Formats: sequence, C-alpha cells, structure tokens
Amino acid sequence: MNASEFTHSLNKIPIVDNHCHPPLKSRIETESAFKQFFTESFDPRIVSDHVQHTLFYQQSLRDIGALLNREPDVQTLLTERNRLGTAELVRKIVQHSNIKGLVMDFGYQGDVSHSIDDVRGMLRELDCSCMYVLRLETRAEQLMIQHPDFDGFISAFTEDLTDLRAKGVTALKSIIAYRSGLDIQPTTEVQASEAFNRVLRDYSESNTPIRLASKPLLDYLIVIALKSASSQRIPVQFHTALGDPDVDLLKANPLHLKPIFDDPEFREVPIVLLHCYPYLREAAYLTNMYANAYLDLSMTVPMLNFTAHRALEDVLGMAPTSKILYGSDAPSLVDFLWLGAVSIRRSLGRVLSNWMEQGLPESEAERIAHQILHQNAERLYSAV
Repeated sequence: MNASEFTHSLNKIPIVDNHCHPPLKSRIETESAFKQFFTESFDPRIVSDHVQHTLFYQQSLRDIGALLNREPDVQTLLTERNRLGTAELVRKIVQHSNIKGLVMDFGYQGDVSHSIDDVRGMLRELDCSCMYVLRLETRAEQLMIQHPDFDGFISAFTEDLTDLRAKGVTALKSIIAYRSGLDIQPTTEVQASEAFNRVLRDYSESNTPIRLASKPLLDYLIVIALKSASSQRIPVQFHTALGDPDVDLLKANPLHLKPIFDDPEFREVPIVLLHCYPYLREAAYLTNMYANAYLDLSMTVPMLNFTAHRALEDVLGMAPTSKILYGSDAPSLVDFLWLGAVSIRRSLGRVLSNWMEQGLPESEAERIAHQILHQNAERLYSAV
C-alpha cells in the first residue's frame, strides 16, 4: 500500500471525537460571525483584518466546500449551511466523517446551544452516540446560587458528583486553567469557606453573574471532584494550554498537574489533558510517566492544519500510542466536527505513511491509526 492509498484507507476507520461542544441554536448569517470561530482572539481587528490570511481559515473553507459540494466562498457556504439547517448539517457531517461517538461538553454557552436531547435527536437512526461531559466550574456556579451557605453548597456539589454514570455523565471537565491556573494547591476547609463567602459577597454587590475564579475555592473543589472520580473511575478532562486571552498560558502548562499525578490518592483517575498546544511535548512526557495521563489533540487539530503533522510527530515520539486521543473541540460551530476529522486523517496519514517508508510495518501503522481515532476513547470512556 503506497502513501496515498494508506491515507485514503483512514477514511474507513471510525472516529470517536473525545472533546467537542454542542452547536449553537442560532443561525450564522454574516462572514464576520463565521470568522470569529477561527480565532481565540477578542480583538475585532483580528477578525476583520487577519483571520482570512491564516492557512487554517483558507483550508477550512475548501474543506467545508468539499463537504457541501459548493465553491469555497464564505457567503455561498453560509447560504448552503442555513438552507440545510443545523440538524441536517450534523447528520451530513457525522455520516461523511464516519463519526461513531461524540464526547460533548455542554457547559460552554449552554444557554444558547442545543441540549443533549437535541443533539441525540439529530443523531437518531445514525450509528453515533453522544456522551455527556459535566463542566465542574459551571455546575459549581449554579449551585452557589441555590445554596448560599458553604456547608449546603459543598454537600450539594458532592452529591452531584455521586453515581455519575447512573446520572448519564461520562466524564468531568475542568476549566480551572482559565480561572486560577493548573498549579492546584492544598487548601483547608476554612480557607475554602472564607473564599466562598467572598465570592458570594462580591456577587451580591456587583449584581453580575457569578464567574468562579477564586483560587482557594477552585482548588478545594477540584480535589473533591478528583476524589469522587477516583472512586468511580470516571475520566476528568482538564483544559490546558492555548485558549482565548482569558487564559494565562504560563499557568496552563500541564506540567503544573504533576503533583496531582504524583499523589497516590489520584492515581486511579484517568486525567485527559485537553488541547496541549504549545505544550505538546510536556503533555506527551506526562503520558509517558503516569499511567493515568492521556493526551487530547483537540484544537491543536484542526487549527495547525498544514503543520499538524509536526504536532503529531512530537506527540508520537514520546507518548504511548495507547494514550493519545482525537478531538475536534468543535466550539459551537458544528463544521469543526468535519474539519477536525479531515485534518486528523490527513495529518495522521502523512506521518504514518512517511514512517512506513522508513520501515514502520503497515500493520503497526494501522494499529496506531485505530487507537488514536477511536479505540483509546472507547476504552477510556467505556460508553461508545
């Protein structure tokens, strides 16, 4: 099998998207609104003047055009997307991408996005499951309003994290990297209680929605979540590395989680390091050192696009192939489910076929492709 044939053969391998988000309920009508999904920047000048000059955006237009059988012109694509509607677009993408599972975080823009019942309805009669990921910080913010006393809040938070599989939860997700950083510190109950009261006081004085960013309280809650996940063998996903300007990239280095990996109490918790770019080598190192560390490629793929093969080479050079997970991130724009699937197969095909020319057995290349595209996620989440 030559390189081209091998790359094409990857289309037959099903995909489990280990990290994505539900699509928006609203239609995308303008080029500006569409372009916003292709950058993490808040600066409107990036959207107006620069996004269109990224290789990622230009190749994405061509890939979406290929899916919709339309010219890669933004207005043409928007017209066709809106003609199809979200449900039909989801179905088309799932079928053409050979996606058999979506591990979906519903905690991002939940008030303007489709629910899990909506998404499962879109997938009806397709061989594709949708699994629910509970975002910890979002749930904690909701519970703080319902339980304005610390003891009641902790009791409710702890109860929410019991019998997770029976409640339909496949994994937990933390965005503590955005809020206070991944350098999680030991925190006493007194420190957490004082922080809780400060957050509620600030909330009552500002009359704005709670955005939980208190480091003592977040660190305390993450430990509770990790303990609960450990007893249930439920994976915990951590946002790491790149994100929008809210994130302090230095504090989002996954190496900050090393004390968590070193703690015997948490060694049974599968921890998924999301995104990882530019800390791919650091994340790969952690997967090599710790049995419960996993590396996710979402956002790295498809954002790096033509250079994504270099990211894969870095990861595959250190990480066990049994620890690497594919994800699209799909940040509310359902097209990313397609863009990620196209990009990972394109990049993986390029890397593995090149190594096959250097002596990698074809059978081993196929095994690696199956692991990354679906088998590792199937084993980890045990729900596909």
